[in-house]
Amino acid sequence: MKNFSGFKDKPYIRNEFKNRVLYSNVNNTDLNINGYRVFELGNFKDYSKQYGEITKLIPFGNNLVCIMEHGVGVLAIKERTLMANSTGGDVFINNKTILPENITMINESYGSQWPESVILTPYYIFGIDASEKKIWMTDGSQLKIISDHVISRFL
Repeated sequence: MKNFSGFKDKPYIRNEFKNRVLYSNVNNTDLNINGYRVFELGNFKDYSKQYGEITKLIPFGNNLVCIMEHGVGVLAIKERTLMANSTGGDVFINNKTILPENITMINESYGSQWPESVILTPYYIFGIDASEKKIWMTDGSQLKIISDHVISRFL
């Protein structure tokens, strides 16, 4: 069989971006273009693999909850910074970036290796950490282990 490839016997380089979060443009209702469908080339942020790969991202309130293999964190979307307090009220400034530089960690010990084991409910997110044999829940600000009693012997 004839080889039509210009690269003979050269292995390919596989790039994996397991901790990359892509984001779209901001939607503007005054335009006829849906900004949520436009993903530009540089609209991404790479995060550290210190807690393993990102297994699932869940929108929760105004944030994204980031489930990793060995940790759970929060990505604040379009975070605002308090600039000054005045008698008229608080003054905030918007950051020009969509995603923050670092993930705000809720828990650095428990996460989930299976995206199918993470469930979103109206008030909580539940997940199973198979390596630590724990079931956890979070409200976006703290993580609580709920399997330390009777159910832990089934894990």
